[in-house]
Amino acid sequence: MLAELNDESRSMLLWRQTICDSCLTLEQGGKVVGTYTSVTMIMPVLDYEVRRKSGQIGNDAGGRRAGAKLVTRKLPCAKTILRWLRAYEHGGHDPLALMPRTHRSGNRGLRWCHRTEAMASEVIDAYASTQRPTKRQVVVAIRNRIKSENQHRRGNGIAELALPSERSLLRRLSQADPYYIYAQRRGIDAANRKFNLFETGVETLFPGERIEMDENRLDVISPLTPSGILDHLPAEQVERLKGRRWLYVAKDSATKCILALRLAETPNAQDAIRTLREVFHDRTA
Repeated sequence: MLAELNDESRSMLLWRQTICDSCLTLEQGGKVVGTYTSVTMIMPVLDYEVRRKSGQIGNDAGGRRAGAKLVTRKLPCAKTILRWLRAYEHGGHDPLALMPRTHRSGNRGLRWCHRTEAMASEVIDAYASTQRPTKRQVVVAIRNRIKSENQHRRGNGIAELALPSERSLLRRLSQADPYYIYAQRRGIDAANRKFNLFETGVETLFPGERIEMDENRLDVISPLTPSGILDHLPAEQVERLKGRRWLYVAKDSATKCILALRLAETPNAQDAIRTLREVFHDRTA
């Protein structure tokens, strides 16, 4: 949802929407067509329209204090604008269709072995304690545990584990759900008061009224790492688990129940249809 984004991402998204809406307005007025040359020629007009709709032009009577900051963004090239416009129209004029995908870039594989990953993930549970330790304390404790494990491995002639830095563990801790952390440290009632929602999103009155479905590419070995299952599997079987798969998930908006799950090697229409079909199967037994 748009309200779930941080301020910077939301501002960028609304700016892109303003560009697309301005282009559509100019296109309806016959001032531009969907070509690179045409969009390039009306760049000054488009820039004026975007800044006007953003409140940077023509709002002098609004009582804005002198010296207030106005954020001005440079327009992209015509090719990028047309690409945004196609995504905007294909998404039904939903601003979320203009969401940047740069956060998905980079290497998303395991940085360490599965044993180090499991011990590094324990920093979240250690911090989410009723004793309320500091982040510094839990990071030092986890690093000391890994050092003790390496000392034991050296005595037995086993390869040592990689020792994550304090910054890496703090980064792992920052990825935890804030509500879960606060609820574990201070109680559910305190967490509900702190994270009280001010928007309810799409209203649903009964189960099955709205089913949301999405697909996500994930590392198969990552969900198994914290459970310790990999420690009991042969090395060749662990190697077979390495790789990424696509997970199809269908969820009921009213009850938040998962209605269907399907794992696929590549995204395809057949698995998406099978996931939808599983939503309507009776699985009472």
